[in-house]
Amino acid sequence: MTTIVTKNGSGAPLASDLVQGELAVDLTNKRLYTEDTGGTVIEVGTNPSTLTVTGDLAVDTNTLFVDASANAVGIGTSSPATLLDVASSGEVIGTVRSTSTSGARQATLRLNVPSTGGDDPAGKLEFTYGTGYSVAGSIEMSHSANNMKFATGATERMRIDSNGNVGIGTSSPGANLEIKDSVSILRLQSSSNAGYGQISASSGTLYYSADTGNTQGSSAHVFNIDGSQKAIIDSSGNVGIGTSSPFTAPSQTSLSINGTSYGRIDLYNGGTKHAYMYGGSGNAAIGAFGASVDLAFETNSTERMRIDSSGNLLVGNTTGALGTAGVSLRGSWIRAVRDGDIALQLNRLTSDGTLADFRKDGTVVGSIGTSSGNIIIGTDDTGVMYWGGNAILPWNISTNVERDNAISMGRSSGRYDDIYATNGTIQTSDVNEKQDIEALSEAETRVAVAAKALLRKFRWKSAVEEKGDDARVHFGIIAQDLQAAFEAEGLDAGNYGMFIHSTWWEHEVEVPAVVAQDAVYETQTDEEGNEIQVLVSEAVEGAEAYTQTDTYNTAEEAPEGAVERSRMGVRYSELLAFIIAAI
Repeated sequence: MTTIVTKNGSGAPLASDLVQGELAVDLTNKRLYTEDTGGTVIEVGTNPSTLTVTGDLAVDTNTLFVDASANAVGIGTSSPATLLDVASSGEVIGTVRSTSTSGARQATLRLNVPSTGGDDPAGKLEFTYGTGYSVAGSIEMSHSANNMKFATGATERMRIDSNGNVGIGTSSPGANLEIKDSVSILRLQSSSNAGYGQISASSGTLYYSADTGNTQGSSAHVFNIDGSQKAIIDSSGNVGIGTSSPFTAPSQTSLSINGTSYGRIDLYNGGTKHAYMYGGSGNAAIGAFGASVDLAFETNSTERMRIDSSGNLLVGNTTGALGTAGVSLRGSWIRAVRDGDIALQLNRLTSDGTLADFRKDGTVVGSIGTSSGNIIIGTDDTGVMYWGGNAILPWNISTNVERDNAISMGRSSGRYDDIYATNGTIQTSDVNEKQDIEALSEAETRVAVAAKALLRKFRWKSAVEEKGDDARVHFGIIAQDLQAAFEAEGLDAGNYGMFIHSTWWEHEVEVPAVVAQDAVYETQTDEEGNEIQVLVSEAVEGAEAYTQTDTYNTAEEAPEGAVERSRMGVRYSELLAFIIAAI
């Protein structure tokens, strides 16, 4: 073994300081000296130009040692285990650095593995511990796969593949960053506090968690676009879109959207579903959940409309009661109530015609419309116009024109009671519209004289039933007596316009009472497995039993059991003219 003697100070050592074969180092001037065979001190590197050491080379004790037999260098150890073995009791073993004052000032540690033949060269930086050099970790670069592996112990923990994708827990990352484990977690934590957020995945489920450590008084999920907040889920679970402070209504504490064939929003309170919205497959719905829950619609925190649990649409009211202002649309009727003003308005623009039509089993039975700024009411060719010229005109609804000499007021089975008028009725008497104008025959004259004697006073039975002794006395003729007077002279009263004899048939129908019923709902499961309420039967409004009388004009159209009715009548204007003609 050759010993290197270190000499501190400046200049070359003295000959007496060295023994032939020893080395001296001038640390101040960074010079290396030895003594030649003649006893002269010479500087290594200048004289001779090279220095060859045969055998081991040691610098101080365990400082620098070159093992000639193993061709290995040890720094801090005299027993190098590898070609270069650096041993230190300190945490920092060494530093590789550049002292360049220009450029990027980078320090590069290069591991160069030559490639020959069919070899697959790889560079590996390995970390060991303990006297047995147990492997604690490694960094390995593969030439053929062009990837870099990071391991702890003998287990690979991370890899950067040839595409630049980083895999943690996987050797074949399919994205820029892929973390794979039974429960994969990416945790983000601020150095200013103990609260942290994380993204985790397990069994196909992805979780986003804010303040997982539960150390913050208030935390939230915030979604930003272009540096501006667009949506938030606050610490109470409220969702805000376009606002950083979502309003918390008592009946809304969460929002969930699900579905593959359609989107759905469910609103819960305390774990109980109260309302939902969904759309897809050509359908859309918004509803309240529960058999007795109403669906209300508000503007400016004021209710404007609701659909109650029976399926009734209520606008401006909450009950649909007849004494409460508002509009109610039910399964069987529409009700409009307004306090002190118009409750219903129908407006047709541009042209005359129907404002509203009325149907029975889909067939139009009547209508209300307009003609030249006037209202018309009726069906087919029978109707009336309320003319602005202070008249009610007979009207043809189908053709929207006047109908002359065709429409009657009432009929034998449906009479008017009293007609109040300032003037008497005006009847056409134009000679141009008459024919067969003759004087009364002798037989007709005798009937007229007899008719004068048949005039009687009487009281109506219906008036007596209603008013008793207060029923008033009327004057006229009995139609049957007038008919008999004509027959006595061999004449038929039916041939004269003063006499009327009508027949019809009546059939009474008992309409049973209707028991009020609430709407019935059934709980069903939709395509997404959510329970929904489906209307099975609508609400029914109660009604008492009553008897309805239907009338028919002919025996053929009357049902079995119908009763034939008849009534005789007189046109007094003609009767009086008939009697006067015989005086």
